[in-house]
Amino acid sequence: SVEEARQGRVPRLFQAMSLNALPANLEARRRIVTLARSVQMDPLPSAPVKQMPTLSVLIPHYSETIRYSKQDLFSDSVSNDLLRFLIKYYRDEFRNLIERLEGADSESRGPNWLEAALCEWASLRMQTLWRTVDGICHAYGHALQTLAKHQTLGDSMGFGEELVRQRLQVVIAMQQYAKFSDPDSSGFNPQHLDAVEAMFSTFGDWLSIAYIEEQEGEGGRRYFSCLIDSSCARHEVGEGHFARAPKFRIELPGFPILGHGKSDNQNCA
Repeated sequence: SVEEARQGRVPRLFQAMSLNALPANLEARRRIVTLARSVQMDPLPSAPVKQMPTLSVLIPHYSETIRYSKQDLFSDSVSNDLLRFLIKYYRDEFRNLIERLEGADSESRGPNWLEAALCEWASLRMQTLWRTVDGICHAYGHALQTLAKHQTLGDSMGFGEELVRQRLQVVIAMQQYAKFSDPDSSGFNPQHLDAVEAMFSTFGDWLSIAYIEEQEGEGGRRYFSCLIDSSCARHEVGEGHFARAPKFRIELPGFPILGHGKSDNQNCA
């Protein structure tokens, strides 16, 4: 039990007689051992979620892969070595995925649900923006949701969910979003737009995207700092692809980028 662990006694899970209870997956085993060690430490002073300051996480993004698409994994014109490698390297995790998919109810099986599940599974095992956002939202968002649920038992469920949304904000400084979403730009990228919409659908409670928009005017080029989230209106920018109208659009005094520009774009966010 937790109390036994705090008193320095080894949980039964880790006694020699029950070592087989540990999962074969090394990452899962590492997390369980880390949890068992952490519960033996003296707990830090805690306070209600209501009293905690808002936690803001800023993630920079330029043009790196956001989320793998079915074209990346299944296209006849592209080698599928990536998916084959991931299945071989994460063989036990892939078996777990198959078990989850086989047990999924029919209501959750929308169009192309199997392809979408494989794309997400692959994205979470490579260096993608999706993996970063998923890790933060699951680590902090779900932890805060669980804590708020226990601390607001007498209140409505909606109150706890709204409280968590107020206490966690994940902002992506997506420097190229204006170009991704402009059909007339050489940087137009429908795949990135679809990935952004998928992120809003999955992590919309916490996620916002900041970017810089350029506009030609009579007095020259003007620059705006923009912010979008899952509540912003969508408009079609290509066949089956959508962009969002900014929630906030603030004009900047001039060209905001110095040097390589990455830090300035993050500050703009």
